[in-house]
Amino acid sequence: MPDYSYIGKGRVLIKEYGETGAGTFVGDVSALQLRITEDVKTLEDFTQVGGGAYNEVRRIQAVELACTLHDFSPENLAIALYGAATTASGTHTIQTLVNAAKEYDVVFEGLNEARSGKAVTFHGFRWKPGPAATVDLIGTDFGKLDVVGKLLADTTITTTGLSKYFTIAVVE
Repeated sequence: MPDYSYIGKGRVLIKEYGETGAGTFVGDVSALQLRITEDVKTLEDFTQVGGGAYNEVRRIQAVELACTLHDFSPENLAIALYGAATTASGTHTIQTLVNAAKEYDVVFEGLNEARSGKAVTFHGFRWKPGPAATVDLIGTDFGKLDVVGKLLADTTITTTGLSKYFTIAVVE
């Protein structure tokens, strides 16, 4: 079996869900994580003393995509703060909390540093991020925007056997 150990680096691109064309590069992203939660139904074993499980059903309840953005670009701030960015006289102004949450198509064009830079691609079809949990305005380290949102079903994908949520492609 080949070695598939992994250290990921790469570029994250996003565009509003339903838009055509390539996404926009969001800048430096130090973390991009899938967080999977599940619903577990367990049937206790009542046939004997001492307990145990007689049966169990596991279902994926939700998949979240979490990312840590380090570029405080007007576009990233608008996404993280449900805002709108305007530019006048060389100054970008972000009007915060003026929009409802938007949905995005997310692509990670990755390289696996542990495998000599072999390509790894993630495509999240419909991501609905929440607002940034924190926005670093003062500190002794580089600022960051931690944004987490759910990957929702893309109902335009109707072919049996194809994911409606996300795909990961790994080059051998």
